[in-house]
Amino acid sequence: MTIKNLINSAKKIMEEEGIDNITIRKVGDLAGFNSATIYNYFENLEHLKVFVCLQVLDSYIEDIGNYISPQKDNVLSDYYGIWECFIKHTMENISAYYTIFFNNLDRSLSDYIVDYYAIFPFENKNYGSVIDSMLNNSSIEERNIILLKELSKRGYIDEELVEYVNDISSFSYEAILRRIYKGELEIDEGISKMRRCVFGVLESNLKKTV
Repeated sequence: MTIKNLINSAKKIMEEEGIDNITIRKVGDLAGFNSATIYNYFENLEHLKVFVCLQVLDSYIEDIGNYISPQKDNVLSDYYGIWECFIKHTMENISAYYTIFFNNLDRSLSDYIVDYYAIFPFENKNYGSVIDSMLNNSSIEERNIILLKELSKRGYIDEELVEYVNDISSFSYEAILRRIYKGELEIDEGISKMRRCVFGVLESNLKKTV
């Protein structure tokens, strides 16, 4: 409960003032704890920020059901839908998603994600075995390649192209997100570029007979 209280307090500050204005002192004052207590639960400020952002990521997981087929078997349309949902939530919480993928953590992001879900267990959404498996993984690359392997298994793309398509789509997303966060790219243009890169690389490598 203490960890949840601290995360919720930090999230409130992020929503009202922005993620860059989260400080240990502000979180402690809002949650009713001193700084020393906070460091009993979090290694540093970046650790706390990432946990706050992972909580934001949960809203994307909840929303996926609105973007995929209820039959749980339309893997190609589901792939597009999952990415559409992910891009939408990225643009609604740019700072949070940037913090998740570009941070100054002492350990790997995967380690912190494991820690997060140990405290807040992942609830199986029954989106189907492939999508639920995807959501149980930590990074964009690991999640996306599960979907792409299923597309390959169903005959949509050649197996030897899976890693290539995954690299282009995942790395493009991260590069565009960085530029949007830095103010080098407008949001609308960023959305267009993400779609063009992610969907374009898949479409250009779909089997002609599909």
